[in-house]
Amino acid sequence: MKHRLLKRQIKKLLSPDFYESGMMDDFIEAINIAYKSYDSDYQQLERTLEISAKESFKELTDFKNAISTTSMLVITDYKEKIIFANENFIKASGYDKTEIIGKLNSDLNSDFHSAAFYKA
Repeated sequence: MKHRLLKRQIKKLLSPDFYESGMMDDFIEAINIAYKSYDSDYQQLERTLEISAKESFKELTDFKNAISTTSMLVITDYKEKIIFANENFIKASGYDKTEIIGKLNSDLNSDFHSAAFYKA
Protein backbone atom coordinates (compact mmCIF):
# COMPACT_ATOMS: atom_id res chain seq x y z
CA MET A 1 0.00 0.00 0.00
CA LYS A 2 1.62 3.18 -1.26
CA HIS A 3 1.81 6.26 1.02
CA ARG A 4 0.45 4.49 4.13
CA LEU A 5 1.61 7.14 6.58
CA LEU A 6 0.19 9.96 4.51
CA LYS A 7 -3.15 8.16 4.16
CA ARG A 8 -3.28 7.55 7.90
CA GLN A 9 -2.71 11.25 8.63
CA ILE A 10 -5.32 12.34 6.07
CA LYS A 11 -7.87 9.93 7.56
CA LYS A 12 -7.42 11.70 10.91
CA LEU A 13 -8.26 15.05 9.34
CA LEU A 14 -10.94 14.30 6.75
CA SER A 15 -14.38 12.77 7.07
CA PRO A 16 -14.85 9.02 6.55
CA ASP A 17 -17.02 9.81 3.52
CA PHE A 18 -13.96 11.14 1.71
CA TYR A 19 -11.73 8.11 2.08
CA GLU A 20 -14.55 5.63 1.70
CA SER A 21 -15.59 7.23 -1.60
CA GLY A 22 -12.45 5.96 -3.31
CA MET A 23 -11.15 9.49 -3.85
CA MET A 24 -8.28 8.93 -1.44
CA ASP A 25 -5.99 7.36 -4.05
CA ASP A 26 -6.69 10.18 -6.51
CA PHE A 27 -6.00 12.72 -3.78
CA ILE A 28 -2.73 11.02 -2.79
CA GLU A 29 -1.65 10.87 -6.44
CA ALA A 30 -2.42 14.60 -6.83
CA ILE A 31 -0.25 15.32 -3.79
CA ASN A 32 2.50 13.12 -5.22
CA ILE A 33 2.41 14.99 -8.55
CA ALA A 34 2.39 18.34 -6.73
CA TYR A 35 5.51 17.39 -4.74
CA LYS A 36 7.32 16.19 -7.85
CA SER A 37 6.43 19.44 -9.60
CA TYR A 38 7.56 21.44 -6.56
CA ASP A 39 10.87 19.56 -6.45
CA SER A 40 11.42 20.19 -10.16
CA ASP A 41 10.56 23.89 -9.83
CA TYR A 42 12.80 24.21 -6.76
CA GLN A 43 15.74 22.59 -8.56
CA GLN A 44 15.22 24.91 -11.54
CA LEU A 45 15.15 27.91 -9.21
CA GLU A 46 18.37 26.77 -7.54
CA ARG A 47 20.08 26.42 -10.95
CA THR A 48 18.83 29.86 -12.00
CA LEU A 49 20.07 31.45 -8.76
CA GLU A 50 23.44 29.74 -9.10
CA ILE A 51 23.86 31.03 -12.65
CA SER A 52 22.74 34.51 -11.59
CA ALA A 53 25.18 34.53 -8.67
CA LYS A 54 28.05 33.47 -10.97
CA GLU A 55 27.14 36.19 -13.49
CA SER A 56 26.89 38.83 -10.74
CA PHE A 57 30.25 37.78 -9.30
CA LYS A 58 31.84 37.98 -12.75
CA GLU A 59 30.37 41.45 -13.33
CA LEU A 60 31.60 42.62 -9.93
CA THR A 61 35.05 41.17 -10.59
CA ASP A 62 35.18 42.80 -14.03
CA PHE A 63 34.13 46.14 -12.51
CA LYS A 64 36.76 45.84 -9.77
CA ASN A 65 39.43 45.01 -12.34
CA ALA A 66 38.40 47.93 -14.55
CA ILE A 67 38.64 50.34 -11.65
CA SER A 68 41.90 48.88 -10.42
CA THR A 69 43.61 49.07 -13.80
CA THR A 70 42.38 52.49 -14.93
CA SER A 71 41.86 54.56 -11.78
CA MET A 72 43.66 55.69 -8.71
CA LEU A 73 41.71 54.36 -5.78
CA VAL A 74 41.92 55.08 -2.06
CA ILE A 75 39.42 53.65 0.41
CA THR A 76 39.00 55.07 3.89
CA ASP A 77 37.10 53.94 6.96
CA TYR A 78 34.46 56.05 8.69
CA LYS A 79 37.19 57.97 10.57
CA GLU A 80 38.82 58.85 7.23
CA LYS A 81 41.81 56.58 7.83
CA ILE A 82 43.13 55.03 4.67
CA ILE A 83 42.55 51.28 4.66
CA PHE A 84 43.35 50.58 0.99
CA ALA A 85 45.23 52.20 -1.87
CA ASN A 86 45.60 50.55 -5.26
CA GLU A 87 48.84 50.33 -7.19
CA ASN A 88 47.93 53.22 -9.52
CA PHE A 89 47.60 55.54 -6.53
CA ILE A 90 50.88 54.27 -5.05
CA LYS A 91 52.70 54.92 -8.33
CA ALA A 92 51.17 58.36 -8.88
CA SER A 93 51.57 59.57 -5.30
CA GLY A 94 55.14 58.43 -4.84
CA TYR A 95 54.29 57.07 -1.39
CA ASP A 96 54.98 53.52 -0.33
CA LYS A 97 51.89 51.53 0.66
CA THR A 98 53.20 51.22 4.24
CA GLU A 99 53.38 55.02 4.44
CA ILE A 100 49.74 55.43 3.41
CA ILE A 101 47.75 52.73 5.23
CA GLY A 102 46.42 54.07 8.54
CA LYS A 103 47.01 57.71 7.61
CA LEU A 104 44.34 60.34 6.99
CA ASN A 105 43.89 61.79 3.53
CA SER A 106 44.88 65.13 5.01
CA ASP A 107 48.21 63.62 6.13
CA LEU A 108 49.20 63.17 2.49
CA ASN A 109 50.63 66.26 0.88
CA SER A 110 50.98 66.23 -2.87
CA ASP A 111 52.30 69.82 -3.00
CA PHE A 112 49.52 70.38 -5.53
CA HIS A 113 46.95 71.68 -3.03
CA SER A 114 47.46 74.33 -0.39
CA ALA A 115 47.46 73.58 3.35
CA ALA A 116 44.03 75.28 3.54
CA PHE A 117 42.66 72.73 1.07
CA TYR A 118 43.71 69.86 3.29
CA LYS A 119 42.47 71.60 6.42
CA ALA A 120 39.04 72.07 4.84
